[in-house]
Amino acid sequence: MEFDLPLGPWKQLFSAQWDGHPVSLQENREGYLLLLLFEEDAGKTTGAVALLSKAFAFKGDPSKALAAADAVFIKKAVEATHSFALVQARPRYAAFEQEALAQAVREAYSEISGATLAGIEAKQLGDASPEERDALLGDPFSLFSVSAHSLAKPKQRTAFGSSSLGKPVFADGYSLYAVTGADERERFNYLRLLAEDALLEGANVLAIDECNGNWAF
Repeated sequence: MEFDLPLGPWKQLFSAQWDGHPVSLQENREGYLLLLLFEEDAGKTTGAVALLSKAFAFKGDPSKALAAADAVFIKKAVEATHSFALVQARPRYAAFEQEALAQAVREAYSEISGATLAGIEAKQLGDASPEERDALLGDPFSLFSVSAHSLAKPKQRTAFGSSSLGKPVFADGYSLYAVTGADERERFNYLRLLAEDALLEGANVLAIDECNGNWAF
């Protein structure tokens, strides 16, 4: 790809085939990471999904970093252990054209440029030490794996029995938010099914139930 994208120059860290698509992971001087997944039709590139991440090196409790980041991971070296966090913009699709891809990157940058890891000692990857940068960028495949998780295909819709015509009834997980009727055991079974599907899709789950006038969370 020879497009001149914003925030450059970009340095390619990794390229491969993933899920049948060419992918490229790139880094700029500030430490932003750009994952591009290319769409092809009859051997011709027609579009790309751009995922921009702001990378941080940090010290402290990983759970505190996770409160503000989309991914947190630890890299163990011979003499030290380094912690990193990624704040990711929403993935954006663009036609395989200079201005379309540039606009996708600009929009993603405006979404996460002000992101910080509040309450812990952190610095953007561009300001990290050579040792910290090497710990992260020296293993581009694992870095790609963490980034690519956000581009995974959505899970199939859940089947909830059959209709009166004998056809399976499907429902998207995000459209299901309440279980009523039936007896208590059946409600719990359906609620567990909804919760499991939501967790597999990466959603947070809060279940609320009322029994004999008492609320349970």
